[in-house]
Amino acid sequence: MAARRIRSLLSWSDVRILVGIFLAAQVLDALTTSLALRTGRFEEGNPWLDEAVATHPLVTYLTKFGIALAIVIALLLIRIRWRLRNWVLALFALLSVAAPTANLLRLAGWLH
Repeated sequence: MAARRIRSLLSWSDVRILVGIFLAAQVLDALTTSLALRTGRFEEGNPWLDEAVATHPLVTYLTKFGIALAIVIALLLIRIRWRLRNWVLALFALLSVAAPTANLLRLAGWLH
């Protein structure tokens, strides 16, 4: 039942695009964070994840992605109006783009 509902919602291009942006931004955040940390000029901005990223970066990033995926699945499974779901997905997508954008700006030296 749940898989059918998710498949049905993902058949709509607007939902697919918003989910894709959100998940792609999560991957870009992990990649840009990893790149920034490898330069030695930056520290992990999230104090809760600082030690985890330092000791087990891949596990930490995969866990963060798993949480993001669980959030998307929850948003698709809850029964809310179509427009509200799209607004929530759009908000999540927009906010998730902020972290990799900030990481790239820091790496380029445009943001301190």
